[in-house]
Amino acid sequence: MIIPNMFMCLCQHPKVLGKDAIAELLDPRAKVIKWLHAVQEATSPHFSSVTETLLKAADMYQKKRESDKAKLDGSTRQSKL
Repeated sequence: MIIPNMFMCLCQHPKVLGKDAIAELLDPRAKVIKWLHAVQEATSPHFSSVTETLLKAADMYQKKRESDKAKLDGSTRQSKL
């Protein structure tokens, strides 16, 4: 059971990058998507809880990256003046 759980976790990593990344990687692989749903159902509610926490953290880090980039862009503009 450890190997399928590890694979399941690996398949969830693109979710941190956003919906486009997960769609690009998994949309052409219907069997994998079907398997992911079966594992998600079998491990419910734990899987959903962990995934929710992961996505909240991903959102938080994405907002921080955007904020840091905006600050960097602002300081670059000020130094040119």
